[in-house]
Amino acid sequence: MTSRGSIVLARTAESLYWLGRYMERSESMARILDVHLHEIIGSNDDNEARWSDQMSTVFSFERNVESFDKLALGLSLDETVPSSIRYSIERAYENAKSARDAISLEYWELINVAFGRVSRYTLDQFGHGLFTFYSIIKERCAQGRGLAVSTMNRDAAWHFLNLGYNVEQLDILLRLIIEKRRSKIPEDWVVVLRSIGGHEAFLRATNSPVSEIGSLNFLIQERIFPRSILATMLRISNIVNELLRGLDESQGFSLPPELPRQIARLEYPLASETGEIDLLLDDLWSSHLLMCNFYYETFFSPLSKSNFNYPLRSEVWR
Repeated sequence: MTSRGSIVLARTAESLYWLGRYMERSESMARILDVHLHEIIGSNDDNEARWSDQMSTVFSFERNVESFDKLALGLSLDETVPSSIRYSIERAYENAKSARDAISLEYWELINVAFGRVSRYTLDQFGHGLFTFYSIIKERCAQGRGLAVSTMNRDAAWHFLNLGYNVEQLDILLRLIIEKRRSKIPEDWVVVLRSIGGHEAFLRATNSPVSEIGSLNFLIQERIFPRSILATMLRISNIVNELLRGLDESQGFSLPPELPRQIARLEYPLASETGEIDLLLDDLWSSHLLMCNFYYETFFSPLSKSNFNYPLRSEVWR
C-alpha cells in the first residue's frame, strides 16, 4: 500500500485500522456505560431491565446477568468478553505493537501505559466503583487520539488509523440509535445524546428541548457535530478516496457507490414517519457492513479483486 511516497504493508495497515477501532470502541463504551450507570441511580426497575437488554444487544453481550451493575462490570473488566473495554484495550495494545514503526513514540507510550494499568485493575481497586475506571478510560483514549492527531504525518498510516476511528464511531452510533428506536421512552434520547457527548451540542445547535425527531435529525444529519452519522461518513469518504489514490490504477479499484449514495441521501430532510426512519437506519447499517467488507478486501486482503460482490463479514466486532 503506497500513498504520497509512504509504504505501508497490508498487515501493518490492518493493525492500524483495528488499533483505531479498538481505541474508539473503548472510549465509546466507557461513555455509554458511564451515562447509563448514572441514570440507573434512583431509577425504577423497568429502566434497569430495559437498558440491560439494550446494552446486551448493542455490545453483543450474551451472558445472563442479574442487574445492570453486573452487566457493566462484565462489559468493563471481563477479559473473556470480546466486546469488553479491557479486551479492547488489550487488542489495541497488540495492534499497536504490530504497527509500532508506523505510529509516534508518544502515542505508543500512552497505549502501553493504558494497557499496563487496565491489565492490573480489579473492581476492589477503584474506590468509587466503575465511574473512576470509566473516567480513566475516557481520558486515556481522548489523549491518545489527540497525540495521534498532533504527532503523526498525514500519510497512509495516519489514514488507516483514522479510518478505524471513524468506522467504529459510525458502527457504535448506528447500533445505539437502532436499539433505542425500539424504546418508546422519551427520556432515552437525552441518554443517547449524553452517551456520545452530544447533549450540550444539541441544545446549542437547535435551541430546543430534546425530542425523538429532533435528536434523530441531529444524530443523523447535523454537519457541525463531529460524531453525527453524516459528518462521520463524509470523513470516511475522504479517507478512502485518499487511500485509493495510493493503489495501482491498473487494479481498477474505486469507491463503491453505497457510501456516496447514502451521503447524498442524507443531504435531504429526514422523514418524520417512523417507518421511513427505520428503513433509512436499516439501509445505513447494511451499507456500513458492506463498506467494512470493502475495506478489508481492498486494503488488507492479498486476494482482493476488483469487484464489490463480497460476502458480508461476520466479525465487525471481533
